[in-house]
Amino acid sequence: MTMDTLKQYVLEADEKSAERLLRQHQLYEHASQQLLLRAGLKANLSVLELGCGPGAMTPWLCQQLTKGGQLLAVDISPEYIRKAQSKTEAYENCECIVADVHHIDEFERKFDIIYCRMILHHLHDPDVVMQMMMNALNPNGRLVCEEPPIMEHVISYPHSPAMEQFKALAIKTYAANKSEYRIAYTMANVMESAGLKLLIQQIFQPLLGLPERKLHLMALRDMAPKMIELGFSNESELIKLSADLENELATATAVSLYKMFQVVGVKQT
Repeated sequence: MTMDTLKQYVLEADEKSAERLLRQHQLYEHASQQLLLRAGLKANLSVLELGCGPGAMTPWLCQQLTKGGQLLAVDISPEYIRKAQSKTEAYENCECIVADVHHIDEFERKFDIIYCRMILHHLHDPDVVMQMMMNALNPNGRLVCEEPPIMEHVISYPHSPAMEQFKALAIKTYAANKSEYRIAYTMANVMESAGLKLLIQQIFQPLLGLPERKLHLMALRDMAPKMIELGFSNESELIKLSADLENELATATAVSLYKMFQVVGVKQT
């Protein structure tokens, strides 16, 4: 596959999308960092970050690799890579490049840790990409994957008709786009079947305060062009859905973001 992979994504990849990703990162940041530390992240390792986006995790990863460690951060979006480079220009141990995740073998390098968060569920063939990642690991290397089954388990209480409509539209859109959005459920099985020893399997799901609930509205904005392109809705219907969703989120007593499946596998020697 080529850089056309970017066109497969359900979500937009523009300035507003970058803002959504960075806000979203604030909710998952601590859990992701703790996962990587438990997975064995150390100062002298070689790390590949796939789908680094606008560099939410990238500076922190650089800061952990202080004793000869190296980080290669990769994303398919040139705009996101420019943002990641601007955040890491002070670190000599970091390289940020535009690349397709399907071309991992072209790096001609092996890594001690390969990390990806919220990238596999966008792909048509995440199992294939996971196998590529496993092949790029050093002996005793760790594959660290975090993936949500998109909106299947998003909570809004009391019942929100607008949220249920948004969830149904999102799932329909991912399915029609042929994205394997349920890869979260099978990541551990793929790793184990390929011979990796499972080190960690767990789930993290953040609840949202009132300001943070705007993330759902931002996600709807980012999905809207694909929903319209596929003929599942139109602009006026989505404007109304956004308004209804905003009103219902403002009065809900509990709202969550995506449930994150966290899996770590070790390549045995």
